[in-house]
Amino acid sequence: MYASYASTAAPGGVLTVPSPGVGGSCVPRAVGFGMNVPADGINGPEACETFVSDLATACASFATVAPALSSSRVEELRLSANLRDSDPSVQVGATAFLKVDAATGATSAASRASPAWDDASRTCRDVMLGADLTVQYSLGGRSIEAATATVTYVDVTAAADGSARVPQRFSAQWRQAGEVSVREVSGNPGYVVGYPLRAGLLTESGARRAVNVFDGGLPFPGASPAGACDEDAAAAVSFGSNAVRSCALSLTAAELEALCTSPPAAPEVTRYARGLFAPAGSGLPHSGARVLVSSWGDGDPLNVTDWVEVQVGTVPSSQSWDARSQSCVDAVVGYDLQLLTGLVGSATAPQHKVVAARLAWKTGTWRWPDGQLSGAASVYLRSSVTFTPLDQGEASRVSKSTPPLMPRVPSDFLYPFLTGSAGRAGLSWAVVAAVAAASTGLLAALA
Repeated sequence: MYASYASTAAPGGVLTVPSPGVGGSCVPRAVGFGMNVPADGINGPEACETFVSDLATACASFATVAPALSSSRVEELRLSANLRDSDPSVQVGATAFLKVDAATGATSAASRASPAWDDASRTCRDVMLGADLTVQYSLGGRSIEAATATVTYVDVTAAADGSARVPQRFSAQWRQAGEVSVREVSGNPGYVVGYPLRAGLLTESGARRAVNVFDGGLPFPGASPAGACDEDAAAAVSFGSNAVRSCALSLTAAELEALCTSPPAAPEVTRYARGLFAPAGSGLPHSGARVLVSSWGDGDPLNVTDWVEVQVGTVPSSQSWDARSQSCVDAVVGYDLQLLTGLVGSATAPQHKVVAARLAWKTGTWRWPDGQLSGAASVYLRSSVTFTPLDQGEASRVSKSTPPLMPRVPSDFLYPFLTGSAGRAGLSWAVVAAVAAASTGLLAALA
């Protein structure tokens, strides 16, 4: 598909979006007509990193030094209306702007902005974190009718040497003109193994209750391509698939001690799960919210009985700092999401469902490396998802009772030949057979 920018030609003259390459660095990926990037879209855009050796220079001269940092690159994009149009004329309009707080991960509405350098904090503000491109097309005419983008900003702080690794996430989704948006499901009605575990937050208004469903499934903490804990690396839980994920926190000895002696209001791991399961009042997105998972693959968000609430255990508060070994003992290092599943329906085609869900916190020890006197070291967060099938025994065959070989007939079946108590009690087939034989003989004699 032909593409260009307002001031310069697009690389190769085709539309590309940054995607993870070798080592997680952002590399261009060509977008074909009608082809979504990423292809499945289940876990959202894939994360990649853009390395900037001098963030201050790149921020001040982004147009020439680092155009990938600015949203103007998206707004200058032009697409060809059809395959025969070599002069791109469809302008991409950035219709929505969001900003992510790098400290808390909270997302809020924003306005169009360009990167700006703050020398006091050594921070480049309003760097483009990512862009989600939506292209509306006509299948019959194989042509593009319109294109929009949602741009997300974030503030990036330079490292001690002035460099920065900017995490970025991009996607391109195609929507046919007149297409009606449908609710995503993971089965009908039971779950399909490997599909996203549907989840959401309980919302209440008076007596009315509903579930605000997450796009793509229940977020689960993940790591950046470099292995660091990253709020944007959360990926969906897949039904029936046990998983263990870990990531690294880079801390100095003083930061590790401070984290241990003055712990935050919520376990550190919840920061990387979009604030889910964090205690109320902790300042993270969704803190204190009641998390529900769908019992069925097609659970109705308006019917709360289709959902089960995740029972969250009490956060351990026994962590302490051991100065002799420079260790944080009994620290909350992650959680284990435990889901009980069952089979319902026919033994030949059973339907998978979630019966119950709970979350247990994991504790461990974070120890500063022996012999290291300065700099930063890595401590690790480790979380898991466990699916446990309910012990239901062997499937049993349930069948209807066998009908009687000689069923009873109505009491007036031979009226007026038989009347009285015998008729009211019902007739046996022996009497009916005898009368039928006599009738047959009589008819034969008259013939």
